[in-house]
This record gives sequence, C-alpha cells and structure tokens, in this order.
Amino acid sequence: KNYLRPYRLMAGIILNFTIPEDTFIDYEDGNTRNLKLLLLTIDGLTIPPISWIRLDEANQRLYGLPREQHIGKHEYLLAVMDKDGKVARLVFEMIVERPSRDKINHEFNLVLDKNYMVFVSSVEEQIKLSQKIAGVYGDQDTSMMTVTRIEQGSVQFAWTNNSIPTDTCPVREISKLLRYLITTENTLNETLVEALKPDRIMKAEAVPKGSCGEVLTDQKGTPTQPTKNGEGEEPD
Repeated sequence: KNYLRPYRLMAGIILNFTIPEDTFIDYEDGNTRNLKLLLLTIDGLTIPPISWIRLDEANQRLYGLPREQHIGKHEYLLAVMDKDGKVARLVFEMIVERPSRDKINHEFNLVLDKNYMVFVSSVEEQIKLSQKIAGVYGDQDTSMMTVTRIEQGSVQFAWTNNSIPTDTCPVREISKLLRYLITTENTLNETLVEALKPDRIMKAEAVPKGSCGEVLTDQKGTPTQPTKNGEGEEPD
C-alpha cells in the first residue's frame, strides 16, 4: 500500500475524488482497480448513512458535500480486500477548510417543498439537487457552485456562483445568472421548474451580500400558479 496524502477542500464544495489506482498493490490481484474498497471510520466502523462523505465502491470514488459544521480534520480508514479475503488498511485525512465569507457578494436561494430531515441526512440528495441546478446553467458539473446554506423551512438550499468576481459588484453578471431562476416578471423560470421535478419550488431568490449589499436589492420569484401545475391540477 502507498501513502494517501491529506485531501483539502472547502466547505460547500462537492467532493469528487477517485482513489488512485496505485494506492494498494496486491502481488496476485494487481492494483486498486482489481480490489474491493471499503470506507470506514477511524475506529474501523461502517460509515453512518448520514455522513457527509461516502464511497462509490463500484467506481472507487469518494463523494460528499461538507458544510460549515464539518470544518476541520477528519480521519478515516480506507480498507481493501483481495479475492482471498485478506484485508489491508490505511489512514487518510480529509481537511475541510472555511470559505472566505467576506468575499461573497451574492447568494441564490431556493425554497423547496421537501422533508428537511430526510434531505439534510442524505448527501446523495444534496448532490443530486446541486447537479440539477448546475445543469440549468448549462454546466457539466458543480465546480461553479459553493453551497452556503441548507436550512429548514421546508428546505432552503443556498449557493453562490464561483465564476462571479468578488472584489466588486458585477450587477450585469449576477442579473444574468438570476434569470435562469427568476423571470423579469418575478415568476419562476419554467426551465428551472422542469429541471427540478419532481421537487416543487416554493420560491427562488437572490440576496445581495458584501460589495453588492448597497447596490442590489433582494429579488424573489414565486410560481406563476403556486397551488396548481401547468394543466390546472393540484400538484401531487
């Protein structure tokens, strides 16, 4: 086995890290790709289902979404099993760093009609929602997003766009991104509504922060028919 160097990432950034193929070498079975991987707590226990980090065993990929309460150093065991059932382990560190909040000049927020406890306990659901939002913007992945808040009521999911300069208040760029969420009539963009189904959006908004605090005002959008869908029927 080889040393797996500490992995650093910012809170709010989605983790997507493929375990290097040379992390483990078995004389008979070969490299890591031919071995079964397991992610365990530092005490050797199974990672709880509500953990912010998970292992995609089939693709030997770590994924997750750390938030502010996860800032700090986390130690895990990466275990490997060969075809004969022999096990090897190594300790590795995930270091979650605090993002620079004073540089944020905007925040987009969606309020979704979802069960908060179910959503906040499932990193898979959080990543899936992030991917859908990224898709609305035409992005191939979530690298342009930093998730800033996940709060109750029903579910409030907030983020900033990493492509926006933070030393000034680029009103035009922020307004352009906002139009993917809210129309000029302050209703929800139907492309967003369709992309997030079956989730129902109760509200979308943009909140100015930092350098935009005195330049922009809060902008909010709601469904054109809050209690009915496009066919005039009550939503499920």
